[in-house]
Amino acid sequence: LLTMIATVHRYRSALPGRRVELYKEICEVFLGKRQESKGVSLDLIPAQKQAVLQSLAFEMMCRNIREIGKTKAVEIIKLPLSLVNTELDPEVFLKSVEQQSGLLLEREVGIYGFAHKTFQEYLASMYILEKDRESQLYDRINDDWWHEVIKLYTAQTDATNIITFCLDQDPPSATALSMAIQCLEEARQVQPHLRDAVEKILLET
Repeated sequence: LLTMIATVHRYRSALPGRRVELYKEICEVFLGKRQESKGVSLDLIPAQKQAVLQSLAFEMMCRNIREIGKTKAVEIIKLPLSLVNTELDPEVFLKSVEQQSGLLLEREVGIYGFAHKTFQEYLASMYILEKDRESQLYDRINDDWWHEVIKLYTAQTDATNIITFCLDQDPPSATALSMAIQCLEEARQVQPHLRDAVEKILLET
């Protein structure tokens, strides 16, 4: 992860101030910008590769796994890959992403995983954002496995509904209250009254 951050700094001459923007930059640079700068032709543009990986990351989050077999991975990416390129074989795509980006690695023969859990979480949050599936996060507020995904999601959108859901428990659990506070800190935007509501609950509890 540190090597990737250093590489982004080299290509961008600076690092973004928010971590969600850093992960975005890493994905852009490693999924194609670096190769484009070297004059290497690409089968897919970075955004298309990312769209396919987002589906894989989301499914892996749903299954609570960090690694996945090639057969299952191919099954998951087959449809999203066909939406961006009907001729590219899913196995060729996996191997290409591994060799060219390093975001996805074949840890053992036929076993794939993201280079760092952060990328799995970031890409899953992007999948939820683009597919408008925020409601699927509500039941996962108390699940530690999903907390980074939730925070990365709120960092890219209006966090009002998720924070409200955290506070609507009677009384809010310590986990839900903690998530509300963290989402409030990460949120791209949020309704002003929620800040007062969180403060009030903290004082009362």
